[in-house]
Amino acid sequence: MVTYDIPFRRPDAAAVRSRIMSIAYREGIKLPPNVIDQLVEGTHADIRQIINMLSTYSTTQSSMTFDQGKDLLVPYAIVCSNF
Repeated sequence: MVTYDIPFRRPDAAAVRSRIMSIAYREGIKLPPNVIDQLVEGTHADIRQIINMLSTYSTTQSSMTFDQGKDLLVPYAIVCSNF
């Protein structure tokens, strides 16, 4: 059996930032650029985690401030911390 190995390269922070801005705009979520930067930095550019957070957050809110973004990242930091 022959398989083709396709290497996966994680997208850089700029690509994730751009995509999240596009998704937020299409979904009607108002996110200032500094909030998006904070989410990208806080999740280490994990676009899946950011989309999951925004999906959960958007059920009750349609905009996010810097402090709300910081509060949203606290549970992620606890889950991903080393013991």
